[in-house]
Amino acid sequence: MGHRAEPAPRPERRPTAAPDADGRANLLEYVLGGSALSADPAFDPTLTLSGDNLVYTFTRSDRSEADTTLVVQYGDSLLTAGTWTPVPIAATSTTTGEVIVTIAENATAPDTVAVTIPRGTAPALFIRLRANRP
Repeated sequence: MGHRAEPAPRPERRPTAAPDADGRANLLEYVLGGSALSADPAFDPTLTLSGDNLVYTFTRSDRSEADTTLVVQYGDSLLTAGTWTPVPIAATSTTTGEVIVTIAENATAPDTVAVTIPRGTAPALFIRLRANRP
């Protein structure tokens, strides 16, 4: 009795692939509510200045809330390893140190997540969203 080999996954289906060439990996497209097959800047996170704070805002699809973990990371250098400060994104609004995470549940529409980060005295601040699927 033989057994059937499972086909290898197509490269464009991998969580880290970006077949639409928009720079967002498939897993981030899933979290943000976009499509892995078409670039759509409407799903890009935004960064705004509010007083002495930076506000990083993005959407989170309801489906992704149950099967992904999200962390916003920020730091004042792209060159120095280990300088990213993690801010876990929970199911509800939270505060981590001076960072405030506000989550607006939008019924069946994607949630709106706003992460408010104090600018401090750094000449620059870099922010990124990391998604993982356990």
